[in-house]
Amino acid sequence: DVCDEIEQQEILFAFLKDMQASDNVFILTEGDLNKKELTKIEKFAEKVWNYEEKKKIENKENIFTITNYLVARDKKNLWIEFQKLKNNFAVEEIHGTLFWCFKNIALVSHSKSASETGLKPFVYSNSKKALQKYSKEEIDEKFWQLTKLLGDSRRGEGELEVLLEGWVLGI
Repeated sequence: DVCDEIEQQEILFAFLKDMQASDNVFILTEGDLNKKELTKIEKFAEKVWNYEEKKKIENKENIFTITNYLVARDKKNLWIEFQKLKNNFAVEEIHGTLFWCFKNIALVSHSKSASETGLKPFVYSNSKKALQKYSKEEIDEKFWQLTKLLGDSRRGEGELEVLLEGWVLGI
C-alpha cells in the first residue's frame, strides 16, 4: 500500500522507469487506485492484475417470516419457508427462531395477560393468535419436542436439519 501516502506515491512513480529496466521482479499490492494512478503504473509494468473487491450481497431474507406460518399452523408454507431459509441461514438459526416463537406461544398459553408475560404487545398478540390453532396440550408437546431436538442432534441422534424438518412436517 505504497500509494496510500502522497510522498511515497511520488517516490514510486519517480522510480517506475528504473523498476521497468531492472532484472528484478517488483510486486505491488495496493488498495484502491484511481484510474490515473493505475494508468501510470500500467505504462511501465509488464503485467497488471486489478482485483476489485466484490461487494458483499446483503441478505434481504427475513428469518422471522417463518414464524407467521408457525403461528397460522400452515404446514405447507412453513415447510417451503424452511427450505428457502436453509439457503441463507444456518439450521441452528432457524431452530432458534422457531424456538423463540414457540416459547412465546407456550408463555402466552400459560398466562392471563400481556403484562404477565413481559412480551412486547405485537409479539404477545401474534403469539395469542396461535392459541386458536393449537390446543394447550399440543403447545406443550410441540414445545418439548422442539426443545429436545437440539440436544438430540448434539448427542448424535440425528442431524438437526433432518430432525427440524420432521418437526416442521409434524405441525
